Amino acid sequence: MRITPLRPVQQTTYRSVGGSVLALASEPVTATGATADATTAQAEAGATASVGTDVAVLGATASTSISAYAGTPTLGSDGAISVTGATAVATASALAGSGLVSTVAEGDMWESPTYTTSSAGSVTWSTGSYTTQTTEPVSTGTFYRSRWFAFAVSGTVEFTASGASSVSCEVFDVGANLSATDGWHAVATGTGTSVVHSNILISPSTPIYVRVASVGDSTFNATLAWTTEVAVADDSPSGTGTLLQVLDPEVLICPGSVTFSMMNLEPEEIVSMRISPDPLGWGNFMTVEADEEGVILAATAELDGDLPAGTYQLIGSGQNLTASDGFQVLTAPDTFPAVDPADDAPLAGPVSRWTLHDPAGDLVDFTFTYNPERMTSPWAPRTYVTESTTAPSGQPIVWEAMQRAVDWEFAGYLDTEADLEALNAWLALNKRFYLIDHRQRNWVVTFVSFDPQPKRVFATPYAHTYTIKALIYEGPVT
Repeated sequence: MRITPLRPVQQTTYRSVGGSVLALASEPVTATGATADATTAQAEAGATASVGTDVAVLGATASTSISAYAGTPTLGSDGAISVTGATAVATASALAGSGLVSTVAEGDMWESPTYTTSSAGSVTWSTGSYTTQTTEPVSTGTFYRSRWFAFAVSGTVEFTASGASSVSCEVFDVGANLSATDGWHAVATGTGTSVVHSNILISPSTPIYVRVASVGDSTFNATLAWTTEVAVADDSPSGTGTLLQVLDPEVLICPGSVTFSMMNLEPEEIVSMRISPDPLGWGNFMTVEADEEGVILAATAELDGDLPAGTYQLIGSGQNLTASDGFQVLTAPDTFPAVDPADDAPLAGPVSRWTLHDPAGDLVDFTFTYNPERMTSPWAPRTYVTESTTAPSGQPIVWEAMQRAVDWEFAGYLDTEADLEALNAWLALNKRFYLIDHRQRNWVVTFVSFDPQPKRVFATPYAHTYTIKALIYEGPVT
């Protein structure tokens, strides 16, 4: 038996002498093909005991039984069970199949999704029977009448959500956080009358949750369909099937790369590489050819985009094979300023005051009242590596490393509350923006820390000296 929610039901009890005892569950009690019990006891003889929760059971035949030492049990139309007596026990049970006690629709609650292990299928329902809970995971937009699904299949799944009106379809990687929605990771989102999410890798041990909701508060028929590309089962190190092994399974931040090897391929076989989840829509982003022995040794898969932090599968697919291995991106990507030339960094003009500019417009431009008094060098050091050639008289080969972000620091003085709050806001922006210095050079920077120190100045309560540490990613930008 598996009863959801997986965390214990939290109850709040109110007691009064000669009055009533009321037990309120935070979530409806749900059982799938088994038995769910809800029990409450009164504090005083002659009082009333009430179980204030919906009882939902998924089974072919759903029934409720209520017993009490005294009094008459009552099942309300809203699912509340009330019993006058010393002790009230409410039991909901079901056989295999589907059925409901009370008015809770199947999959209406994220704690009890429509659970499936089918590799393909579709479900159609009317949104009018569904609601949206306040405890549901956050979304990128406003939605109504949500229905939840949990998929525990083996392979790569394609989901298609459609409706007579616009729907929102979101795919969540739940991991071990079944009862803590703030730890869920949205791997795919989309809105429209037809939304398709491809290359969603699922294993039975780590189900994927899918939420389909209406964008507007209206009633219409919605459909969720899915198909599965079954992965080759025998891809273990001791198996005879194709094996893919990621050699560096932890990537600090993207853009980055992973190194992988593949064995047991056909000689000179062409293999297409993709990742799952695929939040940036890369699809098959590279191909690699095996050698004459059917081996790909230490190939590099470049992860060029701003891939979010999370757990991914690197998947290699050939004509008759699919093999995969996992890797992690540990840190969320840095955000860049907009690259639209029409929204480039502003010119400082004749004024030589330092200015901060956010091309996304989240903050208005900030001009320093007093320029900083000192700063470290903004220029990135250049790194070279030389390599000898095999020819006796050959010249050495010189390689230059990619430019890394420059640790930069500047310090100065401010004496107004507005300047103090503004610099704190730019630190909290947590993305890249432009800094125009006193020589009208535009640098792409991110503030790492802002350290204001109070300074004793007569009649100037906000006088501070400060030090700002930043990273310079690019510059000067013209």
